[in-house]
Amino acid sequence: MTINQRGEERAILTISERPKGDLNLITRLYSIYDHPTKKLPKPNPSMKVKENRFTIHPSKKSIMGVHTINHNYEFMDGSKGPIKTFTRALKKYNNFIPVFFRRCSDLIDESSEITDGTGYSINLGSYDPDYFTLMFQVFVGPKDRDFEPPMRDESANVKIHKFKEFTVVIMWSFLNIPAGTVGYFFFLGGKRNESDLQNNEISEYHADEQECEKRFMEFKSISIVTKLAYYEQCKVPKNILDLIFRSAIFSNVGENVNHYSRITSNQVSLLEVNTILGVFQNLRRL
Repeated sequence: MTINQRGEERAILTISERPKGDLNLITRLYSIYDHPTKKLPKPNPSMKVKENRFTIHPSKKSIMGVHTINHNYEFMDGSKGPIKTFTRALKKYNNFIPVFFRRCSDLIDESSEITDGTGYSINLGSYDPDYFTLMFQVFVGPKDRDFEPPMRDESANVKIHKFKEFTVVIMWSFLNIPAGTVGYFFFLGGKRNESDLQNNEISEYHADEQECEKRFMEFKSISIVTKLAYYEQCKVPKNILDLIFRSAIFSNVGENVNHYSRITSNQVSLLEVNTILGVFQNLRRL
């Protein structure tokens, strides 16, 4: 899955399907610098990602009626671990489960480079990271489950792809703030093996189309807060932070400065738009 920025195609996600229908979702992350429940740290080379992969198993022999989602991650400092999530969303409710949400940084590092392979690309269009931030969320559902986008959120785009055992849904949007160097990544949690589980430790959460859109809208709102919190740590003046917050808006495209000015002027005055554009040069480096 790719997107064009500055005339170059960049990868944001790779999905591979195993012969028995298991899916590997490789997030193409370079590093994880911030987290919604912790104080946002400054970039740290040890947080560079060596591997960050989700594997969704068909789990056809599960005695508890669950699907298993394995999250395998490893950082360059050697810290690693598998996290397992067990969900009944697909088998019991015939619905979707959110796998992860990502607010992308500027996709200039090697993890976003297109690699040769036997697959093909699904392109999400073009955007300008000097004025917009790409964010997307991945949901997985049953193979025969159709997804009818509710489209209440006009700033959201939807892409649906059918695999042997699963349906994968991608929702994406653009925030009118420069992508910068720091992203945001949120994922499911869990720890145990299925044999150790009690019923109350299995996720019963499930999402239909409206719930998927609701979750995406919630994470988009959180992404603004974490972005501004990082700016605050970087000593961006409060009056600028307030102005950026008032001007923040999501769009289904993020093409260029003209589009930025057009949608942002619906939030604040043209004079304030020009003020924000004047400080973007510094914000792009953060």
